[in-house]
Amino acid sequence: MIDAGTYKIYFADNGYFVDEPRILELEEGSNRINISPLSTLVMEKINDYSAPEADNNFFLL
Repeated sequence: MIDAGTYKIYFADNGYFVDEPRILELEEGSNRINISPLSTLVMEKINDYSAPEADNNFFLL
C-alpha cells in the first residue's frame, strides 16, 4: 500500500523523463496507480500527512 501524502510523479521512457512532473494527492488506503506496463514511474514524496517533517521518499515502480 502507498502511504498517504502528496507525490510528484515522473514518467520515464528509456531512462529519460518524457513529461513534466505531475502532482498527485493520495489518501489513506490508496493502493493502486494505473500506468502503462511499459512505463517507468518515479514518485517523489513531497508531503507526508502522517509525519510532516519526514524526509522526501523516492519510489521506483
